[in-house]
Amino acid sequence: MRIAPGTRALVAILGVIFLAVFAWMYIQANQTEVAYTYAQNMAPYTFIDNAQEDLIAITIPKNRDFEAVTNVQNIVGKYVGAQEVYAGTLVQAPNLIAELPSGQRIFPRDLLPIDTYAYPINIPTNISGVFQDDDLIDLLAFIDEDGEPSPDDKAVLVFQKVKTLGLVGGQFMVALTYEQIAAYEGWNRLPGVTFTAAINQPANPNLQTLREFEIYPTDQESLDEIFGVMTPVPNPLSTNNEG
Repeated sequence: MRIAPGTRALVAILGVIFLAVFAWMYIQANQTEVAYTYAQNMAPYTFIDNAQEDLIAITIPKNRDFEAVTNVQNIVGKYVGAQEVYAGTLVQAPNLIAELPSGQRIFPRDLLPIDTYAYPINIPTNISGVFQDDDLIDLLAFIDEDGEPSPDDKAVLVFQKVKTLGLVGGQFMVALTYEQIAAYEGWNRLPGVTFTAAINQPANPNLQTLREFEIYPTDQESLDEIFGVMTPVPNPLSTNNEG
């Protein structure tokens, strides 16, 4: 069967169009562009000021069904939003804000939580530098009125899981409510009271309010719980040759 010259020309033209469309679709499907992930975990309201330290450049498809920030100038100079971001997470516009929430004080790693107030507490200077700026701490009061070790000395758990805010002007700051500030100052005014703090974590149970602890326990059950039960050891004299 003979194919007319006009038909052959039409088939050739359609073939060229098909190949061109296929090539265009292939190119479009394989086009990429640069996007960015976070180089490390960042707390809410962290300022992003260094692309080399704070960001990692990656390649993503240009035609995609997810959002990504592809211009580094739209990232550097902004703040992380209200939610913590994690290393390796793709930088997306909803996670960024241009400025801090109006009227809120920011501390080294976070904002002062709503309904709390930054307040300095007195803990030993040799331990204050151990705490990170977003740790949860327990505050304990030690009562020693006469300055000498005695059975009436005790420790009291004053606050539990209080958010730390870091060192500000040489003072160790925590986030407290007004009621907690008043209670802290009440304890601080008692004779012979000093404070210390320990790092807690959300997974730990909440203890009874103002729980007391013995500093010099005497009953055997408490001693065993704190210092461990003594391991029985055979008397060397009883292991001599018998008979």
